[in-house]
Amino acid sequence: MINPVTLSLTVAGAAAAYGAGVAARRNLDRLGYRLDDELNRPTPAPRRWVEWVTVAAVATVAVAAATAPQPLLVLPILPAALTGAWLAAVDLDVNRLPNRVTGPVAATTLAAW
Repeated sequence: MINPVTLSLTVAGAAAAYGAGVAARRNLDRLGYRLDDELNRPTPAPRRWVEWVTVAAVATVAVAAATAPQPLLVLPILPAALTGAWLAAVDLDVNRLPNRVTGPVAATTLAAW
């Protein structure tokens, strides 16, 4: 039997993650992460998977937090769960990770630790 608190945390986390995933996909569609020498690359295929991977990652973190004896120990994983799909899509497109995103994600992860 699923605990109602676990279920509600997972649903709330997944709903918030879907919104974050939609925002991430729209950001990816603008190609604003590309540098000047990358602007002539072909436009990547639609990346609809970003929303669902973000939802799956955040829902997994929510379940882990809801079922862990010390839920705050799961908190450092959340920044990577929220940005991981976006970073993967950028890496697939231009074969690099933008420092303007990886730096804050690393700092937030360390701060949450």
